[in-house]
Amino acid sequence: MSVLIIKNIITEGPGTIEDFLRKEDIPFSILELGLGEIPPPLEGFDTLVVMGGPMG
Repeated sequence: MSVLIIKNIITEGPGTIEDFLRKEDIPFSILELGLGEIPPPLEGFDTLVVMGGPMG
């Protein structure tokens, strides 16, 4: 299993999601859209987590 975490805000991390993935030794990658990173091909991932932005 491999997880792709897509973040919209660079100042906030994935929090408890990252803690869980590390604890369970599940490989993951973090995509920083706020830094202009380009998404990789999704075929290599089993799970996609899309983080939101600040609520106003």
